[in-house]
Amino acid sequence: MAEQGKRFLTIEHNCGQMVEDVRLSIRGIVDSAFYGHMPGEMPGSDDFLAPILDAMGGK
Repeated sequence: MAEQGKRFLTIEHNCGQMVEDVRLSIRGIVDSAFYGHMPGEMPGSDDFLAPILDAMGGK
């Protein structure tokens, strides 16, 4: 997917431990935006809308 120019968004329910793994796997091709939600707080679906729209370029 990275080679097709797809955008990536890493969503984590922690402080960013996985985003570096994602970025390493797609390095040199594309980057991954990041949205982290702190542990201890349960995110709702509305919490994800803004970061998804941002990753899509405001579409």
